[in-house]
Amino acid sequence: MNDVYHYIARDIKENKFWLNSWGLRSTNAEERISIFDELFKKAPKLVPVMGHRYQVADMSLEKRPVLSILGTDVVYYGSDFRYYLLNEIKDHLNIYHKVYDEEDDTWYWNFNDGFEDTFEYYDRTKLPELPFWKSFVLFDWTNHANNVNL
Repeated sequence: MNDVYHYIARDIKENKFWLNSWGLRSTNAEERISIFDELFKKAPKLVPVMGHRYQVADMSLEKRPVLSILGTDVVYYGSDFRYYLLNEIKDHLNIYHKVYDEEDDTWYWNFNDGFEDTFEYYDRTKLPELPFWKSFVLFDWTNHANNVNL
């Protein structure tokens, strides 16, 4: 958990990372870290799972998602531990195959019959409420300048 804190804090200090939901970005790095410290203390705790995967430990949540956290890049990796595990090992289960779409002139993966309901479809717009961490998951890296109070 210390690594998660330190990598995010570094991005706040050195890379001008700041989420709009945190309020106006101070020009003073120490003030930014102070604000982040308070927010991080109140954030749902994380339990390390493997590498940079963490499960949210807030027992008040209906489901406790697993997040992939590399600094400020946070990805929703499964709504609970079961879906996380299925996501991690799906390549070894022979459950999908490639299909060519002539209209789009591209290949895409399609689940074999009977597996469609076993796996979650990741939809950022339907994420459950997840204090603190959800704003990282929804952060738009492709439009970084418009999401950060510089």
